[in-house]
Amino acid sequence: MFGKGTAFDLVVAIMIGSVLSRAITNTSDADLSRVRLSYLERDGTISVIPRHEGPRILEVRVDRGVQGVRIAVE
Repeated sequence: MFGKGTAFDLVVAIMIGSVLSRAITNTSDADLSRVRLSYLERDGTISVIPRHEGPRILEVRVDRGVQGVRIAVE
């Protein structure tokens, strides 16, 4: 039973170590709504792909007699 770890045991140990080290060093991203995907890499690191929001639309009024202008900021 002891000394015969499986590959799954190794992956779980790496995940737990990564989570704990991020908690200790305070390098984790607390706002999970900004995360689109995350991957556990083979070396134990976690890669994060941020969530991209759609473009912001700004409506700008100009002078009298001129139509409004819409600006999309991406």
